[in-house]
Amino acid sequence: MAETPRISDLLDHAERLGDATTFAEQIHAFVGHSQFFADLSRDDVSELCEHMQVVRAGPRQLLIQEGTVVCGLLSRDDMLRIVADNPSLGAKILIKLVTMLSQRLRHTGAQLLQYMK
Repeated sequence: MAETPRISDLLDHAERLGDATTFAEQIHAFVGHSQFFADLSRDDVSELCEHMQVVRAGPRQLLIQEGTVVCGLLSRDDMLRIVADNPSLGAKILIKLVTMLSQRLRHTGAQLLQYMK
């Protein structure tokens, strides 16, 4: 089985734009349109941005690989820090991820049933 690449390896060819805190307002405006992030307050987004990096990637450039990142360009270590430093925000994110995974699993299960008929 191939080793899962580290987030830093995936980002080697991406243009790093810096800490996400400088983009917090833009990110908050963007996530306001996402059902996934609808429950996050401006303070939650600001806290989340403190743990994220912003990068610009070219077409077809791999940035996210299953098992490598949790949410966008948020590493596992950053997610662990959020859970330790701000359990309320960590719980919100983890509940959203579990809900999203559950929905995908139900959808995949329904597709599998269609193929089995």
